[in-house]
Amino acid sequence: MIIETTTVIYILIGLIVLLGAWIVRLEMRMKRLLSGGSAASLERTILDIQASAALSHKLHEEKEATLRELNERLHGSIQRVDTVRFSAFGEGGDQSFATVLLDNKGDGVVISSLYANDRVGVFAKPIKNYESDYSLSDEEKEVLRNVRG
Repeated sequence: MIIETTTVIYILIGLIVLLGAWIVRLEMRMKRLLSGGSAASLERTILDIQASAALSHKLHEEKEATLRELNERLHGSIQRVDTVRFSAFGEGGDQSFATVLLDNKGDGVVISSLYANDRVGVFAKPIKNYESDYSLSDEEKEVLRNVRG
């Protein structure tokens, strides 16, 4: 099967027209890309964007470091607090109390105040992981159970 010369010419002309349209389209896109300036201003814009991205990355890293530091500090802060009031010597009025102040890991202190008509005693016992090396009163145990949930 032999292709006629005129058919080949028409095919080549069609390809030339398509390539020409493609070139015109690329030229239009380049003009739009470079509108308002030259290639040098486009390069300057790209460099400015690159510098801005580097600055943004640096700020992001600094904010992450600050967030990590704040998160560490938050874990050591007092987050669990409760108070139980009671009458220590059956004299009424629930003037005695046990208050617990703990961080998120269960470390902190329980402070107790025992009230009597003629005196007041205040006691502090360290707490580590919701437990103390010192003996705890029933009220102190209760307040620890309350914050532990």
